[in-house]
Amino acid sequence: MQTLSKEREILMNVADNSIVIYHAECALFRVDKMTYLGKVIKACVQVAIVKLYFYELADKIIKFGKDAIHSFVDGDEARMMIMGLKRFTKVDDLNPKALRQQIAQDLIDKGTYTI
Repeated sequence: MQTLSKEREILMNVADNSIVIYHAECALFRVDKMTYLGKVIKACVQVAIVKLYFYELADKIIKFGKDAIHSFVDGDEARMMIMGLKRFTKVDDLNPKALRQQIAQDLIDKGTYTI
């Protein structure tokens, strides 16, 4: 196993993953704040956006994780780490088409891009 400081590509994968997770967390906190402040009607569309965003980000997180794992581990150890990665990045099944249509319909109804 090489020293991590010399493996720039692995660090890049970790940084990309951190950025993606930070963006998802910020979006979730923003919607949570809207519902806490009582803006439930506006938050309905925001919840749909966040659900869709998490659904799409799960694949990116798995890809960055797999790239990092395969860069420094081989064989059975890599398979075990990837199983753990998949276990902790599960998302509920949802209909992305319906969510996209809900978001688009809200924007059409408002007549402006107000997200």
